[in-house]
Amino acid sequence: MKMKRFSLIALGWFLIPCMAHARTGQKVPPQVWENTVTYVGKGTHVAAPKAILKEIVARSHGCPEAAQESAKTFDAYSFRSKAVRLIVVKGGGPCDCSPTGNCSFWVYRDLGGRYVRVLTTSMVQEFGFLKFESHSLPDIVVRSHGSAFESGARLLQFNGKKYAKRCSWDIVFREGSEETQVENNTCEATTVKQGTSAEKR
Repeated sequence: MKMKRFSLIALGWFLIPCMAHARTGQKVPPQVWENTVTYVGKGTHVAAPKAILKEIVARSHGCPEAAQESAKTFDAYSFRSKAVRLIVVKGGGPCDCSPTGNCSFWVYRDLGGRYVRVLTTSMVQEFGFLKFESHSLPDIVVRSHGSAFESGARLLQFNGKKYAKRCSWDIVFREGSEETQVENNTCEATTVKQGTSAEKR
């Protein structure tokens, strides 16, 4: 009986930090939709590692020959957060970008020279790393160009295996006004729900 009780206690001590760690990846940074410039930045502009370019070109569909040339116009950044190093690659050229400047976008985790892809997405014009983290990797905000008066933004968080969209919002410019408005905001709804549940506890 004592052995069984000890096992349950030990299991509880194991599960509590795991559950807490899982919850940390579910938080939405406060007012992230209004203050998207709070990110630390893009990191340092670097030459994309050959191993990463080789993988991206190999995965290209539709124009594999043009992908070789497009790879020369890719933008790559190295971003460090504590003991983590990420390599970001933003596509270039007709293979990976639309006429409006929205491009393919990849994030790799550098594990001692071995690059593990943790994000593949598209429709990215600008990006930035936030000061907030999910499962030890920094949250990312990406923005896409919609029109002269509207752009869309997404909050991406690491779930332990890869980055996934957490929520999104639109940034709208009204004619005759210098201020922007936030519409279709799914991040705010998530934050409100979390605040309600926290009060109940």
